[in-house]
Amino acid sequence: MLNKFIEVMQNHIGRDCALGGKELAQALGISMREVRKLTDTVIDAGVLLCSHPAHGYWIALNADELEATCQFHRSRALHELCKEAKLRRVGLLDLLGQMHLKT
Repeated sequence: MLNKFIEVMQNHIGRDCALGGKELAQALGISMREVRKLTDTVIDAGVLLCSHPAHGYWIALNADELEATCQFHRSRALHELCKEAKLRRVGLLDLLGQMHLKT
């Protein structure tokens, strides 16, 4: 399936050529859930796969696209961690298990 994924994505290099998740799932003959799981395998294989809910999936055309994708994922992850910290009523650093310096 990895090879088929990469084959499909070869036609989707650059954000302007992004492929929607539903279209990608249909092209691969798998569910959206399986697409999301497969993206980890693709990235682990070294493919610079970018994604964004508003655009879909694409292979990075340049360093700027890759950086924008990394920033998007970091922002999303931090947002979720902040939400968890609020629910647990602890500070973000406590949630992450940061060491406290004696003062």
